[in-house]
Amino acid sequence: MFSIRFAETDSDLLAVLELQRINLRKNISPSKWAEEGFLTAVYDLDYLREMNQRTPFILSETQNQIAGYLLACDREHALKHPLLQDLVFQIEKTSFLGKPLHEIPYILIGQICIAKFARRQGLTARLYSAFRTQYSPSYELAITDVAEDNPGSIQAHEKIGFKTLNELYFEDRKYRMILWNWE
Repeated sequence: MFSIRFAETDSDLLAVLELQRINLRKNISPSKWAEEGFLTAVYDLDYLREMNQRTPFILSETQNQIAGYLLACDREHALKHPLLQDLVFQIEKTSFLGKPLHEIPYILIGQICIAKFARRQGLTARLYSAFRTQYSPSYELAITDVAEDNPGSIQAHEKIGFKTLNELYFEDRKYRMILWNWE
């Protein structure tokens, strides 16, 4: 059974970093990218610590082992990370429903990851449900980007309700900017 809670301690953040390390694109064989998915953004402990203080992370665990995480990030903190900063700059040039996107209160998804042993058990939906409960009182939208060559992540986000808003490029890689409208 998987429980859902907020990240509270440095041990939680270190567990997030370890799960991140295992699932980084550079640590997965290209032949496994489509099947297993991958993470692109790399964070360090100090960045995660500050991010978690500003926008608490949602964790899933079982038997004291982290099974997955969902990182939230506000605009100001995103500006301190190159990939997230680029996403913010793209948001500032984009409209949604006839309105500049940056004028609509939004929260960024800093990253979501499910451990191999916990995949295909509904954790993505549970993490996103907790995320929406936590952040929808203050934000109307959740926004992230997903690498075009990560079809599993794209499909998982579409099942949650994310819609592709546009395409963008970062360091010669194509991404989809996706948005979850809570209104």
